[in-house]
Amino acid sequence: MTQTTAATSAASPPECLQRGTTLLEVLVVMAGMLVVSALAVPAVGARTDELATGGAARYLATLLQRERSNAIRRATHMAFWFQATPGAGIRYAVFADGNGNGVRASDISRGIDIQVTAWEFLSDHFAGVAISIAPGVSDIDSGSPIGGAPVRLGGSELLSFSPTGTATSGTVYLSGRTRQQYAVRVLGSTGRVRLLRFNATANQWSAP
Repeated sequence: MTQTTAATSAASPPECLQRGTTLLEVLVVMAGMLVVSALAVPAVGARTDELATGGAARYLATLLQRERSNAIRRATHMAFWFQATPGAGIRYAVFADGNGNGVRASDISRGIDIQVTAWEFLSDHFAGVAISIAPGVSDIDSGSPIGGAPVRLGGSELLSFSPTGTATSGTVYLSGRTRQQYAVRVLGSTGRVRLLRFNATANQWSAP
């Protein structure tokens, strides 16, 4: 008698499983999953963009610091040329002085100042990041709204480093897909490179 009861119990699933899952219950669960996913995607996207934009800013700062060291080591002027390309954004490459008078656009066009790195865009390494200024960003010094050219080197497209370690003073702005904004600043008298990040909520710049 006991064996028969045990066998019957083992063969019969619990009542909740016998009842099964209704279509309505499945739809409720799926709807809940979709809501959670929809809430999570923007947060994940913003975090991914923040990491990419911050990484791009550090990458560019490292490139600038490397060429400052190269200028001192090689005892020659080295310069980044930030060149606007129609429909594609701003690209950059490094050039070396070939006649002792600094890197100049006219000498580059004549082949005197030699290109030493290939042209590249920040987006080649960091998807969605470009040398640009996002809407609503304030000026680092004045706090007033800024726009227009994201490369500000006193009217030049060349950011140069000298054999003595000095540099062109200026700022290069870069932003990501979700308006994450960074700036790479160069202090001319020392060639020091500094990173800044814009906090849209506080409307101010600070070190990342």
